[in-house]
Amino acid sequence: MEFHDHAGNKVILTLDDQPDSNNKHVLIITNYNGKYLLTHNKFRGVEFPGGKVEQKETSLEAAKRELYEETGGVIDTIRYIGTYTVYAEPSFKKDVYYARISTIEEQDDYMETNGPVIVTKLDEVAESDRSFILKDDCINYIVGILQKDGEYNVQQNED
Repeated sequence: MEFHDHAGNKVILTLDDQPDSNNKHVLIITNYNGKYLLTHNKFRGVEFPGGKVEQKETSLEAAKRELYEETGGVIDTIRYIGTYTVYAEPSFKKDVYYARISTIEEQDDYMETNGPVIVTKLDEVAESDRSFILKDDCINYIVGILQKDGEYNVQQNED
């Protein structure tokens, strides 16, 4: 499926069974007791947790680490959804995961974020506080898929 990001770059979403071991970024769409567990990035605003895959780390390991570092979220279950490819200069790919969070542990330091933000609906986050990731059509499409999948109790953004 094709989308465009905030900068007008083409984005392709590929729904796969397994992550690509060459992808160097991750994004985690979260569900904490039927609510979204987001993070407040100090530079970009409120968004889903995610980040870079470190050397000798799988994307799954990176997803678990990033989610915990940025929110204190402890994963109950996690599943891979697909690959988000941005055709920019240079192009890059993100592995997108969906995680159910069992608990949130308070952290002394949330790295480059101000810590967890919990909302029932994504539109509870003020437009001016949303990062470009939270406004992304492709990411919101994935959220819509999860919301329509009766297995998940998440709310779709109503924008």
